[in-house]
Amino acid sequence: MKTIQQASQEYANLIFERDELDHHFEIAQDAFKAGIEYAQRWISVDDEMPPTFADILIKREGCPMHIGYYSSDGKFYLPDRILPLDGCNGFTYWRLIELK
Repeated sequence: MKTIQQASQEYANLIFERDELDHHFEIAQDAFKAGIEYAQRWISVDDEMPPTFADILIKREGCPMHIGYYSSDGKFYLPDRILPLDGCNGFTYWRLIELK
């Protein structure tokens, strides 16, 4: 698997010839890296709740991540549980598994 640095250089190479202004090349790399950082960010439940029924990763302090979803009833569910988790059950951050 490529590193973010390698992928950003490949992306910049697709857009600009390396002989062109290095400034443009660096802008393309920075834009690519910013997109990766955006896609990998964790969102606080204090700032925003996830879209309903989307597959998400959820985590809380001192515990492993879980795959789950947020329901229209305002509760988090895990796929292997029938009952919802009470409230946030300590979950503090979430992120989408797949961005579309």
